[in-house]
Amino acid sequence: MEISIKFDRDHLKYHPESGKVYFTYDSIEKLPEWPDGPLIEILNGDIFMVPSPSLLHQKVALNIATAIKSHVDEGKLGDVFTAPVDVILSNENVTVPDIVFVSSAKNTILTPKNIRGVPDLVVEILSQNKNRDMVHKKALYESFSVPEYWVVDIEEKSVLAFRIDEKGKTYRKALVFRENDEVRSAVLPELKMNCRNVFK
Repeated sequence: MEISIKFDRDHLKYHPESGKVYFTYDSIEKLPEWPDGPLIEILNGDIFMVPSPSLLHQKVALNIATAIKSHVDEGKLGDVFTAPVDVILSNENVTVPDIVFVSSAKNTILTPKNIRGVPDLVVEILSQNKNRDMVHKKALYESFSVPEYWVVDIEEKSVLAFRIDEKGKTYRKALVFRENDEVRSAVLPELKMNCRNVFK
């Protein structure tokens, strides 16, 4: 699939060292011919176009979102969102996670259009480009001290849960949940979600 985008060069920013175009959320919002198809993410000023996910990806995402939302709604703990929703960590770092949980204590980061700030839990389901989720996004969420980050591997039928340390700076070694394990969450300690139900 080919996508044509017209840019006004007068409004683009460039990395001083490499000369590469440097994108911000403000700049892409102002583009009149931005494509409606792929999801758009900005990581450290670099732009990524994410193709539509597979049907299996969507089934697993729905299973997880349903379990989390049911628990969150029952306890009136906050809000759960599924893609596409922009999470604006900074003007140069905008992600579109598969699932996001924002607690009631942080509801000031919710705007009518997007999430502007650090959510409590982010869930990404691995795509073909595993490096983006496992390396780049993990480093990004860690740098913004997102309390909990799950990476869901459909092929391995596993959930990796990264939790920020006590100082709020570094993710501890991931907890790995498989098969009949109950996925445990630090930000949602009463959540009961079995891996088997996630991947059924």
